[in-house]
Order: sequence, then C-alpha cells, then structure tokens
Amino acid sequence: MDGEISSIVSSNPLCTINPSGMPNDDGDKTCGYFEVEVKLGGFYDQIAIGFATSPLYPREEFAGYLEGSIAYHGDDGKIFLNGKIIGNLCNFGSHDVIGCGITNEGSVFFTHNGMLINLYHAEMRGAIYPVVSLRGKYASV
Repeated sequence: MDGEISSIVSSNPLCTINPSGMPNDDGDKTCGYFEVEVKLGGFYDQIAIGFATSPLYPREEFAGYLEGSIAYHGDDGKIFLNGKIIGNLCNFGSHDVIGCGITNEGSVFFTHNGMLINLYHAEMRGAIYPVVSLRGKYASV
C-alpha cells in the first residue's frame, strides 16, 4: 500500500474556461477555487493538489504528471504542468491547508495556509476538475 498512488477527481467540473481564454463579462477574474486540509502527509506520504481537464484522470497517476493537468506536490514543493516541472514552492504536509484556484484566463494559483503563493500561466481550457493525489500508507486529507 505504501507505493500505491490514488488520484481522486471530482465527477463535476469546478468551472469551465472559455476556449478563447477571454474572461467572462461579469468582471470576476476567479473562475473557481478549492482547499484541502492535509491531515497527515509529508516527505514519505506524498500529496499533490491541482486541476485536470478530464474527470477520467487515471487513478494510478499523480496529478500534474499527464497532459491536461497541473498540481502542487507537497513532498518537494514542485509544480508540475503536463508532466514538466514549471516551478518550486515550499513543501507542505500535516496540518497545512492548501488552496488551488483558476482564473477565467486559465492561469492557476495556489495558497498555503491562506496566503497566495504564486500564479502560473497554465493556459488551461474547457471543463476544469479538482484532483487530489495521495501516496503512502498514512497520507490523508
């Protein structure tokens, strides 16, 4: 069980990004946002939090490793977009609250215990699904 990955994806989209990437006319720049409280996790019990463009993201793949996904990985603080590292933030683990949001332009931002920590121009489009990945026998959110 320690090495197994389990990715959980929402069956309903959090929001939908206009294919052209143009913002909606309502003036609100944030399309969607969610938070996860880490109960137990860290270097050995890995957790990743982010978005995917399909509700069929493979359960056995870590968020951010495949095309159409982005995620913040708690064990090393890396941000993965479509399988490539695009940034480094601080690690996160037990008792942290991690937020993940997306703008109407398809940019993704993360929060750590309520503080905005970065914005990435991910250019995500279409339906956006929250995804959380866990690896380790004690990892829990």
